[in-house]
Amino acid sequence: MKLFSLIIVSLMLVSCGEPNNHFRRQKAPPDVKINFIDIAKKEVQLRFEYRSYRPRKLEEIACQIIVNDNKEISIDSKPKLQFESFSTEIITFKKVKLNVFEPGQEQIRYLLDCEVDYDTGKEFAVKRSALYLVPGSVNQYR
Repeated sequence: MKLFSLIIVSLMLVSCGEPNNHFRRQKAPPDVKINFIDIAKKEVQLRFEYRSYRPRKLEEIACQIIVNDNKEISIDSKPKLQFESFSTEIITFKKVKLNVFEPGQEQIRYLLDCEVDYDTGKEFAVKRSALYLVPGSVNQYR
């Protein structure tokens, strides 16, 4: 009887598996990337993907964009957005000094380093990617 009880308890423990990592998935950092740049209008659009189950209020986002490994642009905004679970927003920055771009380049490599302030704390997001010239345009990249 003791052996049977020991086997049952062992099987129950094995079937439970690893502890649930559901909480870790709730704390995934935001995914921030440049969605669109218009040099003529001096406009930058960031695609902000909030990846958490907990609702939060975005109070401020401040980013450094390093273009082609040596030229830097700073942007910041206080959009006051309310995020529910797993939402995506496009944040537009206007009147940005985009004098580091040369119109007509086929590709722009960038490193985006953002500090994101919520009502409940602060997170950091880093993204390295590239933008490509919109066909038929000289000043627009996506």
